[in-house]
Amino acid sequence: MTTATAPRALRVVASAPSRRLASPARGVAPRFTRARPPRRPSFPPEIEIARGSVVVAALPSLVPENADDALGRFRKVMCGLYLAGGALHFPDLFGSGPISAACGTSSFSDLSVVLQAVTLGWSVLGPVAAFGLGAGAWWGEAILVFVASAEIVLGVDFADAMAPAAIPPPVVAAQVACLFSNVAIRGWKTTEGANASGGGEE
Repeated sequence: MTTATAPRALRVVASAPSRRLASPARGVAPRFTRARPPRRPSFPPEIEIARGSVVVAALPSLVPENADDALGRFRKVMCGLYLAGGALHFPDLFGSGPISAACGTSSFSDLSVVLQAVTLGWSVLGPVAAFGLGAGAWWGEAILVFVASAEIVLGVDFADAMAPAAIPPPVVAAQVACLFSNVAIRGWKTTEGANASGGGEE
């Protein structure tokens, strides 16, 4: 009988210390640990660089890369402006536009010959030039040069003939800047072409 019960006693005694160790000691307050917030996942350097490059790539550069880039930007801006100019003057064909309001008339036939020419020119050539500029056609730029030159001459030399709807000085200045930009970009494009052909011959 003694030999049969000895192993059970040993097992009980062996398991007793583990229970004491698992429970806190008497008279000692249990220690609580503060829960740590979840750590933010860290990305490898190459991924961080890639994420940053996506943001930078989404922002267009203010400086054109070359003459073709500058010409494309110029055409896009002037396309919107000439389309807006045509839409602005089109109501004058029916006596309800800005020129008609400045002259105090509600009929296209009551406008002077010069003002009628300006109204027709913008109403027709404005949208046509915008279409050509948007399509990247050379004739779109040709119409732009013609309209800009005509407005500069009319605004400077025919202000009295266009009164009271003379072309404002800021509009004349804007047309001068338009012509200057077109000539400068075309000169840049010509120079790039000459350098490229010269480099190929070497």
